[in-house]
Amino acid sequence: FYETPSQPNYIGKVDQLRQRIVNWLEHTADYSMILDVPTFSALPPYSDRTGLKTFQECLDATLFNVDWILRNRQGKTKFLNVLQGGSDAEADIWYEQVKNLPFEGWAMGGNNMQDIKLFLRRMITLRDDKLLEKGERDLVHVLGTGKLDWAVMLTAIKRKLNATVNPDLLLTFDAASPFLCTAFGQMYTQHVHKNDRFSYIMDKAIDDRRLKGSNIPLPWNSPIANRLTLGDICHYGPGDLNKNGKESMTSWDSFGYMLMMAHNVYQHIESVQRANVL
Repeated sequence: FYETPSQPNYIGKVDQLRQRIVNWLEHTADYSMILDVPTFSALPPYSDRTGLKTFQECLDATLFNVDWILRNRQGKTKFLNVLQGGSDAEADIWYEQVKNLPFEGWAMGGNNMQDIKLFLRRMITLRDDKLLEKGERDLVHVLGTGKLDWAVMLTAIKRKLNATVNPDLLLTFDAASPFLCTAFGQMYTQHVHKNDRFSYIMDKAIDDRRLKGSNIPLPWNSPIANRLTLGDICHYGPGDLNKNGKESMTSWDSFGYMLMMAHNVYQHIESVQRANVL
């Protein structure tokens, strides 16, 4: 990992991997993450695979990658400086180590995207350190955030930052939930916006080989689902083999998975929008 060209017997396999990743990012994305090493990499069960044991090892590996990026980037994508840390204390140490790196925005990882109090404090320190200035760092991205209460809070925070700090600042967040729930055989069925439950709802997706060719409409609501039948999802009938010549565990083919994911993405976005309206 720490191999450098100046060393004897330099092989460069890890540098080749870094180069492939950065090349892909530069030719694909408007904004990209730096090659950070999250602090959970040093915790079981991940530590058995990574060989990392401490918070400092994760930070050191990240700084090594950052130095490589700064020396090899082409400037075709804007990099977001990822802030990690498994506790508030670790998050503060990480921030102080990386805050002056010359990247174009910020990404919140670790406790920064799990604890709203720490997130608010981090935004205050970024503001006070003049690291959210117009034209320099116009994007803050919160990693892996699918909860609707966070969607509402982040929207309110963005509006206040636009009014008081940087009118061009974007505050974005992402969630893999629409895709992961499909992989686990579920579909979004409805939103619930109540005092005791404020979330989108996932339920077991319809999976029955006897429904091959069925014209029964898919019961869930979205512009995608409204155009689908149960037969569109349950593609394989009894005894049908998939493209690998095997009888799969479900009645869904790859296209069926894609259709369910598209429905879930729409439902997820709509749920976030409704939460903010309410």
